[in-house]
Amino acid sequence: MSEKLVAPKGFWADLIGFCLDNKLIIFLLVLLAIGWGAVVSPFDWQTSWLPRDPVPVDAIPDLGENQQIIFTEWPGRSPQDLEDQVTYPLTSALMGLPHVRTVRSYSFSGSAPSMFCSTRALNFTTPGQESWRN
Repeated sequence: MSEKLVAPKGFWADLIGFCLDNKLIIFLLVLLAIGWGAVVSPFDWQTSWLPRDPVPVDAIPDLGENQQIIFTEWPGRSPQDLEDQVTYPLTSALMGLPHVRTVRSYSFSGSAPSMFCSTRALNFTTPGQESWRN
């Protein structure tokens, strides 16, 4: 009572079988796809032997929130020390700024990132001097 295993038949089995039986054709098709990708790529490659027809690329605007992230570090301190000495005073000061909508802060061991979202973009011209853009 020996059972003979029968390979499943179907589209994918036939396709894999064709690829395994015709390695040269598959290799040439892969080379053709790579060459076509090099011809239409949007990068400015200087190739005199390859005709160029790059696909135009449009710039996508940034529709995200206007946010700033402040990373503070105090190595060797506990999260509670960071919360009391750094995160809470910084969060309180950020909530007092005009046009600030959201302030989020986290205290970890040795570091405390703070993030605030505003209704306008903040333009840092020089360190310590902030100005708001309309």
